[in-house]
Amino acid sequence: MLTDPVVDIVFLIGIPALVAIFILEGMLIGKVLPTKVIFGLMVVVWASSMDFVIYLVLISAFSASLGQAFLYYLVGSKDYTINDIPYFRFNEDRVERIDQLIVDYGFGIVFVTNCVPFVRGFGTIPASQGDLTAGRFITISFASSVVYLSIVAVFFLIFQSFLPM
Repeated sequence: MLTDPVVDIVFLIGIPALVAIFILEGMLIGKVLPTKVIFGLMVVVWASSMDFVIYLVLISAFSASLGQAFLYYLVGSKDYTINDIPYFRFNEDRVERIDQLIVDYGFGIVFVTNCVPFVRGFGTIPASQGDLTAGRFITISFASSVVYLSIVAVFFLIFQSFLPM
């Protein structure tokens, strides 16, 4: 069992690291980081109470939304496409499909894409060039991140129940 000073040091370093990781993930720069795994391990290690799990979900969702808001602002002020993101290349058919989904289904598609692993956040770029206001985008981003991270937290808590203690 970890002693209180060790837990305090891990907590002191871990929460700012979690915030930084999720800001980068929201900006799509951190897509190469295993954010789900890092978040899940923090839930497993620090899940002393459900209140703390909720805290981890909220702080991570806020951080991811902050990163997405920055990307929304940056892309909305320029004429970027999704293929302008470093390290990510999509064929034009996929880019047009995302654009068409937004036209067909409205900006609810941003909520849905934020809840799907591997495509999380990719709706930010077309959304920033559409009619969605920054306030509504941030609200959708935060709400969908809370849903997504809650599902991840539940998955890891179920996984934790199978670990020998």
